[in-house]
Amino acid sequence: MSFIKENRKEIITVAVSIASVLAISYVFRRFIINHTRLQFLAKKDLRRWNGKTETDPSVSSDLVGYWELAGMNFTNKQMQQASTHSSYPWSAVYISHLVEKSGYKNFNPKSTHSGYIVDAKKRRAENKNKSYWAYKPSENKTVQIGDILVKGRSGTNPNLDTINSGVLSHGDIVIDIKKIDGKKYAITQGGNLSNTVKQVNVPLTDSNILLNPVHFAHLKYKN
Repeated sequence: MSFIKENRKEIITVAVSIASVLAISYVFRRFIINHTRLQFLAKKDLRRWNGKTETDPSVSSDLVGYWELAGMNFTNKQMQQASTHSSYPWSAVYISHLVEKSGYKNFNPKSTHSGYIVDAKKRRAENKNKSYWAYKPSENKTVQIGDILVKGRSGTNPNLDTINSGVLSHGDIVIDIKKIDGKKYAITQGGNLSNTVKQVNVPLTDSNILLNPVHFAHLKYKN
């Protein structure tokens, strides 16, 4: 007992240090696990969709599952009709599928990209961690695995300051960072690209900042 009393400050300091290390380690491991899951799922989806488009019966159940995450119910038969996809683009629910299944928290799957951008703006304004925050590309945030990059669609030119849940847009998620022929790229993956799941290489600077961005929103997961 006397030893404990005499060394109380040292014991408390050590205990706090251990607790801090454990907490940091937990957050780091959780973040890495999310990234690993995302990469695994993205590669799996890419293989599954290889050579197929949205009306192929073999991917109908996948599409039904994407929509269910956003609270919308379709049948396999509906997913095999081009008119359904014309009225209900599935790119946002595909991103919702990857984010949700990878374990990123507090995303709230949406049927539109602008819907989850509005959520991300609100979370940042409220300073809520463990969720996606929305940034302008001009803020020069480092691009990392798990980030979502969003641009206008069908001739729209959205603005992050005025975005609302009805604005047409398209988002892809970063699944890797690579150098190709000496140039750095964010490897993004998205749905409803030429009616299938595809990857797009987005140019980066050597510091992993968007190079000449065509995007208006850069979403990052905030631990």
